[in-house]
Amino acid sequence: MRNVLLILLLISLPGCQPGKESPARSTALREVKRLIDQDSFPAKYIIMYEEPSNDIGSIYMITPANSPLVEGSLERPEKVIKYRDRYICLMNPMESIDMPKEKLIEITDYPNDTTTGPVYDEIWYIGVS
Repeated sequence: MRNVLLILLLISLPGCQPGKESPARSTALREVKRLIDQDSFPAKYIIMYEEPSNDIGSIYMITPANSPLVEGSLERPEKVIKYRDRYICLMNPMESIDMPKEKLIEITDYPNDTTTGPVYDEIWYIGVS
């Protein structure tokens, strides 16, 4: 009985709810949207990759890209957010829940994207504590 109460208590605590977006990710996403509004990212896709970090804060690597996939790998985002004419691709290596390929194509239609842009070598980092 005591174990059941402990499990229920842990599930009901804020921040322990599955599927709830972390405040750090929300803050970083808000900053990425602000940078898009300032036209800081010329690319159609923006990869927002959460770096493994400690409990004190989170670090996000932000890179403009020509596709919603991480360059050099077949890793797919766990979530894609359309913002204006751009796609923000959220990736977290700790989650390992990739969006199904069919869903990714449905949202972005990237295989039929005929716009070819330059190779982007910009990397931005956003730290949130």
